[in-house]
Amino acid sequence: GPEAMLPLIDQPEDLCFLKSCMALPRLSEWPTTRFKPRREVDMMNDRHHFRPPGDGIPLLEGKHLAPYFLNSAARTRDVGPDAQRHTGAPRIAWRAVADRAMRRRLIAAVVPDNVALGNSLIYSDITETNPHRHLMWLLAFLNSRVAEAQLRLWCSNNNINIFHLRACRAPLLDESRAASTLVDLAEAASEHGVISHDQAHALDEGWREWFRMPDSVWDRAVLARTHPVSIWSN
Repeated sequence: GPEAMLPLIDQPEDLCFLKSCMALPRLSEWPTTRFKPRREVDMMNDRHHFRPPGDGIPLLEGKHLAPYFLNSAARTRDVGPDAQRHTGAPRIAWRAVADRAMRRRLIAAVVPDNVALGNSLIYSDITETNPHRHLMWLLAFLNSRVAEAQLRLWCSNNNINIFHLRACRAPLLDESRAASTLVDLAEAASEHGVISHDQAHALDEGWREWFRMPDSVWDRAVLARTHPVSIWSN
């Protein structure tokens, strides 16, 4: 679990980066109204619900997910309504498993109401008074280089699961200018369906400003470990 995981330290900047993150709560320590991870359609046990595309609720898998966007048109099957276990609250999904050699190991997107998620995706709904802004804040974090760098320190194999994600240190949404900027950028990216290089750069700079890390730490412990989100824009 999150309490027993040890980071993979390669360089001094990793320690400085972790020190900046350790002051924040783990995602497992967030209020349950803001982070409620769960699985939805079991691709094995729910096979009897499968239907041809266009004959039910679109069933999406990890390969259909890009940062901020789910490509429902690329699906190969639908499911009947009995397989849909969504509670109706606003939600996002993220890929739970990715190869360590991949450019991004954590990818998150907004989930429309009329889709179902296969078991390679985990989703979180939010039941705050203003769920949209909290959802955009979580979306911005899960697609950030800060979260990506943390996961690369926590997880050495090719299986990113809920325990690794719960170990990530993530700030709660506040009313600072930097936080509002990140929420606005995440909202713009999710509305357009494709994140541009300019948006990805602005999000990077937003997180740099929020964390106030020294340039050497940011450049070596964050940027050197990860790749910009915008590489998924094509």
